[in-house]
Amino acid sequence: MKLLLIILICSFGFAACSSPDNENQSIKSQEKIDKEAEQYKKEILKQQQELADSDKPNFDWPKVNYSQSVPKVNINNDSEILKAVGKPIVDQEDSTKNKGEPSKTYWFSKDLSNYLQIDLSQEFIEVTWHFDSENIDKSTATFKDGQKITQALLGSKTGGELYEHISEGLKYKELVLDEGIVIQNARCGHFVCRYKILR
Repeated sequence: MKLLLIILICSFGFAACSSPDNENQSIKSQEKIDKEAEQYKKEILKQQQELADSDKPNFDWPKVNYSQSVPKVNINNDSEILKAVGKPIVDQEDSTKNKGEPSKTYWFSKDLSNYLQIDLSQEFIEVTWHFDSENIDKSTATFKDGQKITQALLGSKTGGELYEHISEGLKYKELVLDEGIVIQNARCGHFVCRYKILR
């Protein structure tokens, strides 16, 4: 009987502890936590969007004129590729890439802020154009060089689309074209655009 009395007293004690006021407080606390979590999530998404918006060219880069055709080159012919740039090579350097494969780097401008660079090896073609968006005229000229060589390598339409997509801020870790050509690490940042074509 004493045991039953103790159990009843404990039951009433627990019932008193879990009164509607305590439950309401718990619900309000959870609602507050959920609201704060939702606000935090919105702030993170906003910051991610601001970062994405800032990690692309911040000037009005030249758009593609699809009515002008650019002759496509053989991506396995280095001399055709270099000729397609339409500018003289101002400097070149032999180098070795991370897997030990020999490559050659070509520059088409002496300007260290705005220039086109092409790296050629048996395994890949890497196209990079650096730009200083503070100097609109030089940046525009460099983007035109990037656009021209991209269209020459991939064809007027496909090359133009890739150029526009990365200039708009899209990034491609790997992209396989209809012809089987593989493009890697295609992207533009605040001061450089680049992509690699596997051969």
